[in-house]
This record gives sequence, C-alpha cells and structure tokens, in this order.
Amino acid sequence: MTRKALSNESTFMLDRICIPVADELSGVEACLGEELVSGIETIDSITRYVVRNGGKRVRPALMLLCARVSGAKVGPRQAAAIEMLHTASLLHDDVVDDAAVRRGLPSARARWGNQVSVLVGDFLLSRASRIFVEEGDRRIMTALSEAIGKTTEGELLEIAHQNDASTDASLYMRIIQGKTAAIFDFAARAPAISAGLGPSLEESLGLFGFEVGQAFQLADDALDYVAEESRLGKASGTDLREGKLTYPLIVALERSSAEERASIRDALIAGKATREEFGRIRSIIDRHCGIEATLRLARELAESAKSRLNSFKPSIERDALAMLADYAAERGE
Repeated sequence: MTRKALSNESTFMLDRICIPVADELSGVEACLGEELVSGIETIDSITRYVVRNGGKRVRPALMLLCARVSGAKVGPRQAAAIEMLHTASLLHDDVVDDAAVRRGLPSARARWGNQVSVLVGDFLLSRASRIFVEEGDRRIMTALSEAIGKTTEGELLEIAHQNDASTDASLYMRIIQGKTAAIFDFAARAPAISAGLGPSLEESLGLFGFEVGQAFQLADDALDYVAEESRLGKASGTDLREGKLTYPLIVALERSSAEERASIRDALIAGKATREEFGRIRSIIDRHCGIEATLRLARELAESAKSRLNSFKPSIERDALAMLADYAAERGE
C-alpha cells in the first residue's frame, strides 16, 4: 500500500472514531470561533488563521469520548478549550523552533513575528483556563495547572538537550510525557473528575490518555522520517535539522558503529542537514530498525492504553476510544 493510501486510510479511521461525537465536534468549531474574539484585530486575525488551519481535533474528540464513557456533562465548549491549549503550545513551539511552516501553511510566527505569536499563545491559554474556571471544580483546575506545568517542563527539557547525542530513550520518554502526553492525560482525566467517578476510574482514564499521547508522539517521530512532505504539512526531517533526538535516531545511535554515530552527531550539531545528509542519516536509521522500534513501542503503549478501558462497561464510545489508541500508534506505518 502506498503512503498516500495509508494516509487516506488513517483519515478514514479517524472519521469513524469521531462518529459518536460528530455533533459535539461540529460544536467545537463554532465555540472556537465564538470564544476567540477579543476585539483586537491582531489577535482576532491570528486566532482565525490558526483555527482555520486547525488539525484533526484529536484532543477534543478524546475528551468528548471520555465524557460519554464516564457519564460526564462535558460539551463542545470544554473540548474547544482543550484545542486552545494545544494550539497555544504549537504557537509557542514554532517560536522556539523557528518554524516557518505549520500544517502546510506559513506559521503564525512567520507571518506575524515571534513576539505576537507568543502573546497570542498566552491569550489562548487564558481563554482556555477561563472556560475551566467557570465550571467551578477546583480539582479540574488543579489538574489543568499540572498539565500546563508538565507541558512546559517537557519543552524545556527538550531544549536543554537539543543537539545532545547522549540523550537516551529514558530521557526522551520523559520529554514526550511532558510536552505531548500531559495534555492528553488531562483531556481524558477531566471528564472522570467532573463525573465524580472516584480515584481509581479517574486514574484509568488519565493513564489511557497519557499512554495514547506517548503513542501519538512516537508515531510523529516516525512520520518525520518516512512521510511525504504533503502529509506532514512541513518539510520531512525537520526534527533532525532542529537538533532534536527523537526515538528513531536514539535507537540508531544505541545500535550504530562509531563511524555512524559520528555522522549522526555531526548532522545534529550542524542543524541544517542537506537532502543528501538526511538520506544518509535515514539509511543509518533503517539499517538499525529505528522506525520499526519506534512503531513497536507506540503499539505497546496503545495496547496498554486499551487495557485501561476494561474498567468501563462496553459501549460504542469505549470501542471508539480503543480505535483512537490504535490510530495514535498506526499513523506512522
């Protein structure tokens, strides 16, 4: 099967997953348009741009499905707030990474500059926080603040180890558990808190989101090396050019010869791998099965996540969550 066919199959799978909450997801789009109006043209222009250039809304779908499974009264507005949190992190990431492209279009920082992008990211965080504050549940606000803190810690840990060829798998998992999985954890855990399910079931849903988030990031790691640029919405090999040691490269470093390790280190330090250099690093990764190891770990995490759902009664929504775990891991195949 071609990569284009795999991409179409992945999109079809996500569409199927979202069927039980399709109406609410339509409401998420409406809420994003309504909530992100400030009356300041610069803010409104950027928020319209990033919302229109929105992703697959995986995190809102996760929250809405977990709400159905847990019996929580969570609607499009809270799910929209999760997307705001995610979008804020992307705006900040693009500034940190000096990214020119996001989802196939010029990034906000490329169009409006770094200062404006950071401040609009802060605006999105404030609007998202306000929505959860209005629920009046102190435990949800605590979980939200923890998620934001862990996301920031993960991003800072990644920056601290940029271009660092000594980064190992354990450290990298700590990075993605913060920068990616923490918001997934919150999106799944918050409905359980709202429904008052108790610590055990809250933990089950939280861990489900946490493991799905890690699988999602690992699949992204693989996609950066194997996907066509039209599917990525950015240039392939971006992680390497930004000096980021993601899981495929870490596996290759652990298994490679001294000469191969030197090539990888040189590419990381240079921070601007040419197409030929990228091809050479990709061949080293392939030789040492870095992509396969990454996807295998993603699938293991997805399977573990699905086991967390056994505490909940069978339903269409529970089946959709299990499919979401598979989708998170299989996007890189």
